[in-house]
Amino acid sequence: GTVSAMRWVADDRITALGIWASYPPDTTDIESMEGWPSLLLTGSEDRISTQTFIDRWERFPEPTFKGVVDGMNHYDWTDDASATDLAKDGVSLRPLEESRPDAWRVIDSWLDAVLLDDDGAQARLDEGGFPGIEEVD
Repeated sequence: GTVSAMRWVADDRITALGIWASYPPDTTDIESMEGWPSLLLTGSEDRISTQTFIDRWERFPEPTFKGVVDGMNHYDWTDDASATDLAKDGVSLRPLEESRPDAWRVIDSWLDAVLLDDDGAQARLDEGGFPGIEEVD
């Protein structure tokens, strides 16, 4: 996510940014991306505090969707985390077969809205209320 955000700012061919369980360095000029869509998601049980993500995400201009997936930890986003990685993470509070589909619904809607210019998908994002997702203002 860190490198993706840096590339997004530096390369105008990258028209949108989706990152999970990450945020850009303070030196990345995210504020200059007004009008470029972004999707920011993290898990509620990430080893980095949820408030840290929210604080770092405040720099993102609109349009952006920010959300916290209930019960997910940092490595729930991956399929093959090592035992060492898992030992450094928060404890998952929900099975992946519940938390990942919650995240996928938001990701799918965002991709459809951004890449396909789908008005229905954009309406879902605007309305919010995705199961298992706490939206962040």
